[in-house]
Amino acid sequence: MQALGEAVHAFLAADRTSLDRQARVEMAAGLLARWEVRSALLPEALLAASDALRAWIDSRWPGAVWHREVPLSARLPRGTVLRGVADLVVESDDGFVLVDHKSFPGDLATATERAATFAGQLCAYAEAIARATARTHIGSFIHLPISGAVVELRPPGAGASGAPGQ
Repeated sequence: MQALGEAVHAFLAADRTSLDRQARVEMAAGLLARWEVRSALLPEALLAASDALRAWIDSRWPGAVWHREVPLSARLPRGTVLRGVADLVVESDDGFVLVDHKSFPGDLATATERAATFAGQLCAYAEAIARATARTHIGSFIHLPISGAVVELRPPGAGASGAPGQ
């Protein structure tokens, strides 16, 4: 599962709408082969997951700017040093949205429950980005490309809600 997650993550980080379909399929196939998971997922499934994510984001935040693989380093107000990489920061007129890709398997209920365990991490990322950019954090989501869903995260202790079908 780790290798599959790495291949999926790498594709979502590199995929661009400016590429033609064949180039995207070849990139997906190459990543699946290099991570030795080509039998786990068809390249076309990666394209479908990426396209569904794009359609979901475009429907909620039209014209938003995508920032992939954003390195983060900050000293949080409590003194903790944060170091990490935000998978996707979507910048809209209203503020920014965090999207973290997770490739764990399972039904939506199980995935939603597991996704909620990442709320603290994304909350810390959002705090660091908001302080660095003076932008408003308008949401955090776990993107589940394998199951085709997006789960909205709320601050720790508040739980999560599933949004199937992106």
